Amino acid sequence: MHRSGGVEITQRFNFTQMVDIIDYPDTELRVIYLTEGICAKPLELVVRRFVPAKGDKLSRLCTVDGVRVEYPLAPYCLNNIEKTAEYFNTYLKENALEGLIGASRHSSELIRQTYLMIVKHYQSLPVRSSASSLFTDETFY
Repeated sequence: MHRSGGVEITQRFNFTQMVDIIDYPDTELRVIYLTEGICAKPLELVVRRFVPAKGDKLSRLCTVDGVRVEYPLAPYCLNNIEKTAEYFNTYLKENALEGLIGASRHSSELIRQTYLMIVKHYQSLPVRSSASSLFTDETFY
């Protein structure tokens, strides 16, 4: 997947339409589980190895203790961008409130109050997830 202005790891495309990369050396799929520790359920991404093309970045640079360090990137991409987008939207709907709670646990009082206001507003909407009834003012403390 690539979107212009994103993480700039390829120059294959000059448009913002989401497309699948189709140059695969094999059929093996892998699942990556991403978590920030704020939701019980990790985000699951199905990926596969791709054949690198000219302009694909296979490393990232960062600074560690004032020293520039280069880390290699394995050539993996999302297996199916459309299915991933659908899954991601569902994941957000199912986990957004829990994510707000988790993110607020070690935050300042201002952040906790802001997130609590968001949940209360959500609970006041006529159509919402049944999970929203699980959250009370005490959930944020």
